[in-house]
Amino acid sequence: MAFFTQKVWVEWIEQGLANGEYNYYDYKDLNNVEQIGSSKVYKAIMKKDEEEIMVVMKYIGNKLSTREVQSELKLLRKIRFFNNDHISSFYGITKSDSNDKNQLKYMVMLEYGDGGSLREYLQNNSENLHWSVRLKFARQLSKAIEFLHEKNLIHKNLHSNNIIINEQDLKLNALGITCKMEESSNISINLQNYLTYVDPQYFKIPSYKSSEDKQSTLTKKSDIYSLGILLWELASMRLPFSNEEHSDLQKEIMEGLREKDIDGIDQDYIPIYK
Repeated sequence: MAFFTQKVWVEWIEQGLANGEYNYYDYKDLNNVEQIGSSKVYKAIMKKDEEEIMVVMKYIGNKLSTREVQSELKLLRKIRFFNNDHISSFYGITKSDSNDKNQLKYMVMLEYGDGGSLREYLQNNSENLHWSVRLKFARQLSKAIEFLHEKNLIHKNLHSNNIIINEQDLKLNALGITCKMEESSNISINLQNYLTYVDPQYFKIPSYKSSEDKQSTLTKKSDIYSLGILLWELASMRLPFSNEEHSDLQKEIMEGLREKDIDGIDQDYIPIYK
């Protein structure tokens, strides 16, 4: 059954490529750059006409239904046409080097961040990041979330490893918005890994509920909660709750635990943060 489903969505992708709905590019120098659970993200060089562009790439989950693949690729295509300065660009689709037609895999290609993720950028610039840069990033992040919400899209997966810095500008990772590119079990694992950013309401749902049921409880307000945590991280230059020991951090957050106010915060930052 899984093979049949994969065969159907592969045919759908190939039809979309033939119709010009999605761009197809070759690549070279593929390298694994990150792994969360069983989900891998790769870096490669995309060949576009005479130009070579560094991109990040990710396999489309083999266990997804045809409907899920269609929905997520249509959303990526929509994001491409948004052409928003604060959301990473979706370039198109490519095919892996596998010679086994029964294991045919497609990958999505997106903008690469030369400054790494926001988390990496803050760690690498922890001693000299001027408030003007933090203020710029905070405004760009707020505008990106505002734009998504105006389009009736909910991110649901905001954290500092899911935001890139490219050419000194902050951008939401488009793959984070289309989180079903991963199997649902990986989404659940991902939220657990970044629980300090997740709306506490998510963890109040009974454990017997499916990952999709839990995901459906996340709303625009959930994004705003995550945004608040990210703005705190930008201002403090450290990970939330990283300075204290917590025996059960998830439970404490559910019961109302929040990070402390930041001393010496720039006055221009306060209106955004509050």
